[in-house]
Amino acid sequence: MPFSKHIRKSILPATKDTLQEKDKPDKSEEDALEAVEREALESIGEAYNTLALEFSRAGQYIDAASYFRAGAKAGSQQAQYNLAVCYEHGQGLDTNDKKAAYWYKKAALQGHAMAQYNYAIFHLLGLGIKRNEKEAVHWLNKSANQGLCQAQSYLGSRLIYGPNQDLSKGIDLLKKAVKQKDAEATYRLAMCYEDGIGVAINQAKAVDLYNKAAMNGHSEAQCCMGRFHQLGLGGIPANRTEAKAWFSKASENGNQEAKESLASLRFLESEESFKNVSNLASISLPHCSHSSPNLVSDFGLIDHIGSGDSKPSIWANWPSISYLDLLPSFQKHSQTNSKHLGRSSFQLGDDDNIHTFKENR
Repeated sequence: MPFSKHIRKSILPATKDTLQEKDKPDKSEEDALEAVEREALESIGEAYNTLALEFSRAGQYIDAASYFRAGAKAGSQQAQYNLAVCYEHGQGLDTNDKKAAYWYKKAALQGHAMAQYNYAIFHLLGLGIKRNEKEAVHWLNKSANQGLCQAQSYLGSRLIYGPNQDLSKGIDLLKKAVKQKDAEATYRLAMCYEDGIGVAINQAKAVDLYNKAAMNGHSEAQCCMGRFHQLGLGGIPANRTEAKAWFSKASENGNQEAKESLASLRFLESEESFKNVSNLASISLPHCSHSSPNLVSDFGLIDHIGSGDSKPSIWANWPSISYLDLLPSFQKHSQTNSKHLGRSSFQLGDDDNIHTFKENR
């Protein structure tokens, strides 16, 4: 039986117009294809990053850097971050702050919290890019909003001691960083409780926080613990032996004021013939870095920024985050010239998955 006219018409070759209408990709299909392609590239990038980390563990930094680069170009934010660290610290590649800043920015734009922090510090110090405080604060806020304690600690301190104070927000940021056991934030918050900055004076709370920071190796907090024991503050009894122990620990960590305080106590011990020398509370000794830090320079930034190899005091003991002397113990900073640091780490996966390596170099 012959085809009907209707059926025959339905199988006639499509006209040019119908072809264009039929073959034109749908917008949602385009987006879906792009997403699949992007995910595929990211998977490849993560594979390169994982391989690079294995080379890093083996001390083969040139090969590691090569695979980090391949992963970075494929779009892996972890590989981009690690490649930036390699450029910053000269691991497997020649040191190049400009290229480090470029790759930190790439990872930062993808939401990598540590890259955002490091990119902000590069802006603060003018490493590889022009110094720009506004951009630095922008990226620090992004990083802090993702919960990175280094960014929270810095911004909190800046809002408390900087030119544009916001004590409530500053204290809140410090408390968030303290919950993550950030030693610098713990020390700064203790100062606030001791002096009543943004909070009610509470010496008992102050000594508790100083002790936590001191136990975490913070030299200025250790010095303050020596002072509290020396003078019997915060509800603890005056105890010369405990004071000397804390001053000694702080001195061993390079705290000059602690050295002076320890020397003063030892001098007093040598003068026991003076009847009232045991009343330490009546003797005035150095305040152990307790005064509010000078966070503002002529550029409106932290003290000592850009002063060669000296580290800004606010960052003095931070486990800062990108440190990449490559595989030694990852933490970055960017607050000083990283070429002189001996610690580093690489990003393994998610932002909370940082692996620390140690090596003798």
